[in-house]
Amino acid sequence: MLDKVERIARLLDLYKGIISEKQGNMCSRYFLDNLSLSEIAGNEGVSRQAVHDGIERGIESLEAADSSLRLIEISDRLSRVAERMNKLASALPEGSYEAEELTKLAAVIGNIFED
Repeated sequence: MLDKVERIARLLDLYKGIISEKQGNMCSRYFLDNLSLSEIAGNEGVSRQAVHDGIERGIESLEAADSSLRLIEISDRLSRVAERMNKLASALPEGSYEAEELTKLAAVIGNIFED
């Protein structure tokens, strides 16, 4: 199971576009930049409570999106497939066509969620 900060970082990476820019910035500053609610409030010119509420609403929206789309689960599954492909490729003779193809396909799978 992912810890909370790592999970929210992944949620932001996958779904940041579905929440408001302000919520995304607040969540990023709080969870990724490790700023306090007070620091974010000062930067945004709002109250600590407004920052807290914005972060909570943002997280709820991110979690709802992942509950429906399950991109974290899909990403994890694809990573395991890519790892397995690389392991299989390493068991084949080095430089063989099959090993090279498995390695290329594993790289493609690994890059699906990179953009």
